[in-house]
Amino acid sequence: MKPPIHRPQTALLLALQKLKLSEEQKRCSIDTYEPLVTFALSCGTFSSPAVKVYSAGNVKEELQQAQRDFIRASVGMSNKRKLLIPKMLHAFTRGFVDESNLPIWISGFLTQQQAGFVEQCISQRKYSLLGSRSCGVIPYDSRFRYLFLPEILR
Repeated sequence: MKPPIHRPQTALLLALQKLKLSEEQKRCSIDTYEPLVTFALSCGTFSSPAVKVYSAGNVKEELQQAQRDFIRASVGMSNKRKLLIPKMLHAFTRGFVDESNLPIWISGFLTQQQAGFVEQCISQRKYSLLGSRSCGVIPYDSRFRYLFLPEILR
């Protein structure tokens, strides 16, 4: 657990405190860090991923699908042909995707038509006077809402 930046003393408390887990909690916990869990956790805000139910048998594939669904639903384009990505996605990619390659990485999760449009906008933007920075970050929206995918409502 990462402590909040504004309360560094919490890190010391977390390091000193041993978490006691029951056997049932240990069976349901995640032993290794899995970054795709980011796309499975929903806190009920506009910026959160959709609420889904995951199965233990193929959870890795379901998490990858949740990532694709989140990117397809939340990435947009401004009227200045700038790729708009949510703050959560920007933070997720910060460690392993260079910002100049971010539009290309995102295009890999979009449909062919969407990816073609993004690549066309990015290439036009490179030759314009607007500069080569092709991404804007959509601020986190903490207003309450739950987003359910259609297959859950059936």
